[in-house]
Amino acid sequence: MHYGAHSSSRNTLPTMIPRDTKYLETLGSAIISFNDLFMVNTHYNCTKKCNPDTSAKCQMNGYPHPRNCAKCICPGGYGGDLCDERPDDGCGEVLMANTSYQYQDVEVGDRSAGFNKRVELTTCTYWIQAPKGSKVEVKIEKLNAGLINDGCHFGGVEIKSQEDQRLTGYRYCRQEDTNVILESTHNIVPVIFFNRFYVSEVKIRYRAVPGNNETTPETSGTSTSGPLEPETTDTESVNRPEPETRLVTSRPFPETRPTTKCSDSDR
Repeated sequence: MHYGAHSSSRNTLPTMIPRDTKYLETLGSAIISFNDLFMVNTHYNCTKKCNPDTSAKCQMNGYPHPRNCAKCICPGGYGGDLCDERPDDGCGEVLMANTSYQYQDVEVGDRSAGFNKRVELTTCTYWIQAPKGSKVEVKIEKLNAGLINDGCHFGGVEIKSQEDQRLTGYRYCRQEDTNVILESTHNIVPVIFFNRFYVSEVKIRYRAVPGNNETTPETSGTSTSGPLEPETTDTESVNRPEPETRLVTSRPFPETRPTTKCSDSDR
């Protein structure tokens, strides 16, 4: 729910740059964020439909689903009824990290669809898990996402290495993003591969690195504070070239209509 970094640009330079510059390619995404959905549900009082004493006890700051209080709406990268599992999107696994470098090649998409843009997004979620007390280092070794544009509409990889797991992770979809290195705050890092045009091919390198004693993501508590702003400082390191500049045709402002209905989106 945001314009892209190059929207309305007349000179191919970005018209806006996020305070956390690692979010540059995430701007303009067509995927509604967890905090956006929470804000809408809160605005229309949908979050008050569930009795906190009898509804699901959501982990990872998820919250009970307004249409099924026994299940939770979860931040991206988390699933299950209580947000304490890896999402069941048909592929992916838990990768156990140690101090040695390990590699994972992932191809996601549909070659049989050819070069036709698909409406539905195909996702594949991995968890990289290091021992408690450790952090995770992730490097993009190879990235070929096909079409590229602001927001990575057609494919790429999202790495959730930041401290607050309610926030959308950092998304990458350009070949120039090869050699990006992120270091997590916690010992579990969801990595979401996504595609809606032909296929995306990504290779990552990962390992466990020394961390603080308390590095496991917080697993309890329902979101009550509303959407949060991205952090301005963190412990992550990035090794990447300057962002590619290119002209992106601007989009009209979205039409808005008043409504009193609860959001029908689950995620």
